[in-house]
Amino acid sequence: MAFAFEKLLVYQKAVDFADQICSRTEQFPRGYGFLVDQVNRASLSIAANIAEGNGRFTKPDRRNFFGIARGSVQECVPLLELALRRNLLTPTDHEALKSQLEEIARMLSGLIKALSAGAASYVSKRRIAQDLCDAVSNVLDIATDQRTQVSALHRQIRWETEFVVENDMKLVMGMAGHLMQGLRGMGICETAEEVRIGVALAEALMNAYFHGNLEVPSSMREDSHDDFHALANQRSKQAPYRDRRIRVSTRFSRTHAFFSIRDDGNGFDTSKLPDPTDALALAKPHGRGLFLMRSFMDEVRFNDRGNVVTMVKRASSPQS
Repeated sequence: MAFAFEKLLVYQKAVDFADQICSRTEQFPRGYGFLVDQVNRASLSIAANIAEGNGRFTKPDRRNFFGIARGSVQECVPLLELALRRNLLTPTDHEALKSQLEEIARMLSGLIKALSAGAASYVSKRRIAQDLCDAVSNVLDIATDQRTQVSALHRQIRWETEFVVENDMKLVMGMAGHLMQGLRGMGICETAEEVRIGVALAEALMNAYFHGNLEVPSSMREDSHDDFHALANQRSKQAPYRDRRIRVSTRFSRTHAFFSIRDDGNGFDTSKLPDPTDALALAKPHGRGLFLMRSFMDEVRFNDRGNVVTMVKRASSPQS
């Protein structure tokens, strides 16, 4: 049985990096034992701190260990530079290893940013991968861009809208940003909670886009991320998939927000929904979105056909 952190892409890349460092330094000549020892310790520290951090229960602890892992990434940089200058590494090997460090550093920054933004509940429990880091980052960018419109929105007491969205990922994510704007204007939640709701909305909209209208199975993402998106891109240009739409209905008030997202796909058997409390189910791609939606919304329910999801978020402190 695999540990939770073993599913993390950044952990897997960190272990690969440490393994390559071990192989390269085996060839270092005598007299460089100090360098061999330090660079091996630093490279292994990256994966070790990711593993330990993922097992911690509080956000500060997880952030701390991921930060230590990122520090170990930076520690490796001057060690590899010295190895290059002493002709212990070829320029090609040095460039390849440094490129891996840069990628690991970016992924760790994404994890830390996700924890700080409020996605910690999912990060710690269910092997967050790079796509979730990117999703949270996109949601944060959307939120920041809309700050100047908050004042006018605060004057609303009720807002009800309906949208019909084409199968276009930019439009889908733009819809998530627009719905977050409604949340902000009604003062239903604080900024950190707003980000979590934004993640839940993005997951619901992407489920409607990928799995509903384009009928791309979530299992493909686990087998091959590239094949998953290649099939989605292909179907977005083919009938009948390209002609399908996503229909979004919303109602906002000072006490709650209501979201209904309908796709034109064939739906699914709702009796086979994964148990969101089952750790094994949450490890599978088809359990991730539902877990996030149920974690960040107060109510989540599907129609019998399985092509409509309804979500409700109540205000933490109802306003008059």
